Amino acid sequence: LESIIYVRNLSRDITLIELQTLLEEFGPIYQIRMGFTYQTRGTAFIVFYNPKHAMNARINLNGKNYRGKYIIALQFNHEYRLNPK
Repeated sequence: LESIIYVRNLSRDITLIELQTLLEEFGPIYQIRMGFTYQTRGTAFIVFYNPKHAMNARINLNGKNYRGKYIIALQFNHEYRLNPK
């Protein structure tokens, strides 16, 4: 689970190819899940093969201005998802 990051505040019309190009500089990507509904557009879960690559991507992407929006990158926290308070 340390290999998963959650990004939001992406441009709502970003393509999968654009996102992959933006992220693959940090390391090999196992999977990208982008939001496609009205509520989830502009968000994505990215799974890296290596937790160090995920951490590097999170650190370097958080606050980065891409296409006029500042990206918010967070470490995925499965405990919060299971027990939101």
